[in-house]
Amino acid sequence: MTLHSILACSLQGSTAEIAELQNTTDPPQSSPVPIATADLEAERCFDWMNTSGSCHYAKNRSSFSTYRPVEVTIGANNTPILGVGTVELEVKKSPSSNETGRIVLYNVVHMPSAICNGFSPMTQAGEGLGTGASFGGTRVEGTEGGMTVWYTERFCGLDRLVLAGNPQGESHMTPGSHYSLSLYLSADEKRALGI
Repeated sequence: MTLHSILACSLQGSTAEIAELQNTTDPPQSSPVPIATADLEAERCFDWMNTSGSCHYAKNRSSFSTYRPVEVTIGANNTPILGVGTVELEVKKSPSSNETGRIVLYNVVHMPSAICNGFSPMTQAGEGLGTGASFGGTRVEGTEGGMTVWYTERFCGLDRLVLAGNPQGESHMTPGSHYSLSLYLSADEKRALGI
């Protein structure tokens, strides 16, 4: 089964592992370039699913606050990664309050073929995403100093980050389907991406 199959359709299984780099390029420039977010909001995916992978990934370029283009493919089927950057998300801090906060995801890879966005909080433990997580029956919460900084709710059998204002956009996930969404990059792939 190819990585594209794992990320772009529903399946039975555990996690997606990417073990081999198919195409390397020189490391990209080190300074990120700010971008405009001109995509129509209705076309943007707001499904930020909690994963256990080795990186965050975003489906839409409009998700990024900074962006550095790259031309790298990963995995056996040469899945294209078009860029790397920073994503800032306004989140609800707790299901019991309307308080919101901003979390910043670093080294997010831009993977348009993904079925959704992947949020892997353990890759940034202690960097604004909390130093711990608690797992309840219906949600996961990221905590810092005993305070909740983000939380998830169940969606399609998995945990989706709760964004402030409940933005609506494209969703390619189907209730009742099974998904494997974690993305693992090898050391060579990370080096090629400059992360």
